[in-house]
Amino acid sequence: LGVILFLFASAYLWFLPWLGERIAMNFSKEYEIELGNTMYSSTISNYKIDSAKTRTINNFYKELKYRVNYPIMITVVEATEVNAFAIPGGNIIVHEAILEGMKTPEELAALLGHEASHIAKRHSLRSIFRGMARKIFLLLILGSNDGIVGFFADNADALKGLQYSRALETEADIFGIRLMVESGVNTKGMLQLMEMLQKETVGNEPASFMSTHPVFKDRMKNIRIEMNRY
Repeated sequence: LGVILFLFASAYLWFLPWLGERIAMNFSKEYEIELGNTMYSSTISNYKIDSAKTRTINNFYKELKYRVNYPIMITVVEATEVNAFAIPGGNIIVHEAILEGMKTPEELAALLGHEASHIAKRHSLRSIFRGMARKIFLLLILGSNDGIVGFFADNADALKGLQYSRALETEADIFGIRLMVESGVNTKGMLQLMEMLQKETVGNEPASFMSTHPVFKDRMKNIRIEMNRY
């Protein structure tokens, strides 16, 4: 009985999240974009969009010419929480509060490069599937693709507090720096962004954008190492 319980617990705690990530990696790009658009529609209904800033930031992103194989679209929303997050398939939501703390365009280029990297590397999709693997597994057995889309739409609000592993965050930082280098953007912007976010945490409860990221000291050390490579 002990062995059976151990195997059941192992499957529930470790195998299903692993399986969820494998399923995510085998998703077609077209279906990922469709799923992401459904999640975006559900998420954005909770916010008030700043149309002027949204137009400006999308024009800014186009000028960066980052080579990401997804149709990146950015939406700026009115929110006091310092946060930004990526949705599978190409959408990025940026809170106004995080923009207000920036002093250089390179900081914004770094933020957008980091979030675009999460999309390019499918970090959002993989993390979501790992976190919801058990429910997704039941939907795959009992339901259909439409059922999965509906399930994600109902749980889309969890995106703003989505947690990535240390390895995925490091990969997004490194790939973001690479995007900046290829586009001729000063990579000091990534360090400036981290310094700004670190200051935001002093004496305050970290917002989800910051609390789900690795320790700033370690993160900035890794960023400096990567900058030196270029």
